[in-house]
Amino acid sequence: LFPSHDTPPLSLFSSLLISYLSSLLFPSHDRALIYRKQYSHLSDIIDKSKDLYKKICPSAVYNNTEMVWKFPSGAQIQFTYLDTVEDCDKIQGKEYQYICCEEIGTYNSDKVMRYCLSRLRSSHGLKCYYRATCNPSRFKWLRNTFRINSLGESTKFYVETDVDNLDENGNKKTVKKCVQYISATLSDNPHLGSEYRAQLMLLPEDQRNALLYGRWDAFDNVEGAIYKKEIQKMYSEKRYCKVDFQKDFDYYAAFDLGRNDTTAIIMFQFTGKDRYIFDYYENNGESIDYYIDWLKKKGYEKAKIILPHDAKMKRIEFKYSVFETMSKEFSDVVVLERLGLEEGIDIARRMFDYVYIDSSKCERLIDCLTNYRRKHNTTLDTWGDPIHDGYSNGADAFRYCCLSEESRSIKIDFSQFGSNHTI
Repeated sequence: LFPSHDTPPLSLFSSLLISYLSSLLFPSHDRALIYRKQYSHLSDIIDKSKDLYKKICPSAVYNNTEMVWKFPSGAQIQFTYLDTVEDCDKIQGKEYQYICCEEIGTYNSDKVMRYCLSRLRSSHGLKCYYRATCNPSRFKWLRNTFRINSLGESTKFYVETDVDNLDENGNKKTVKKCVQYISATLSDNPHLGSEYRAQLMLLPEDQRNALLYGRWDAFDNVEGAIYKKEIQKMYSEKRYCKVDFQKDFDYYAAFDLGRNDTTAIIMFQFTGKDRYIFDYYENNGESIDYYIDWLKKKGYEKAKIILPHDAKMKRIEFKYSVFETMSKEFSDVVVLERLGLEEGIDIARRMFDYVYIDSSKCERLIDCLTNYRRKHNTTLDTWGDPIHDGYSNGADAFRYCCLSEESRSIKIDFSQFGSNHTI
């Protein structure tokens, strides 16, 4: 993983193109994939490839329709975009020896990367590689996957996995993979001048710390963050920890329903005022039946459902409202009363002191709560309404979780938090 620090042409990414192309001279079976998150972002790296590849191999041909380079040996380099894991269907069944992602830090989860890794294989004995470039990202999954510390220092470690087939001695084979993060600074790019550095100095503090200094904790302090103090207190009190799901006791699913965007689900349990959030899920473009199936597949078929105030509204394209559909599948479905956004946020902030969040299954929820922020009026230097973006759906589901009322007490084992008693 190479941080790119927003560098212009002939950056680290360009050097990746050159180094890979040099190795392509050229096994005939070699196939490479270079992708970005958005289609519109591809034009820049395709333009770079047209400048670089022709200089190295004048007889190489680029097909604009297929977005693929073809070389005299038969080797190919494919460009594509993969916005969501559903977009990965276009590479299903394909075999690549080299896959590279430009700006992997724009992805909010590791799903696309994991799928791409499954396409790395060779039936001709060629060595396989996955490479990526990025800047320090808001998303914790990237930092955790590559074990990157706050300063963004280089890391290198090995992951071992046992495979089903046995070696010649009848022992399980172990596959060892090297995972490496290579730190880079502006000084590593000789083509950058002092003016570019000066431009980065003018950025807001979080962006400046990320892009100029390469700090991976830069976005832990988001300007205008609504739950900033509450999250810092939760960390200090170690309430972002392991939270076990206790299936024998009441548990709840708080929904934020996405009409044309993301639907988010928070799974939690009560004890007194305390809320123990043990799972989180979000997706988009799916009907309510999809989320009902998700709950059942996860073993949450007895969940008590909490829906937002508009869940009883019917849409023209559906026969039943979300409330009616959920009520057919779950015995306890509650629709919250309509409450003003600011009033709901105020209640959620006060309830935050009683919230425990699982650190293994709710990483995306923490990202949403950390980055849920207000609009900034630069003219008046004031903070306005909360921004509706990719983080707000998870934050809304959290608000509904905090607005829900306890229906009965449950037994929680507090030994995980260093206590010797249960409630």
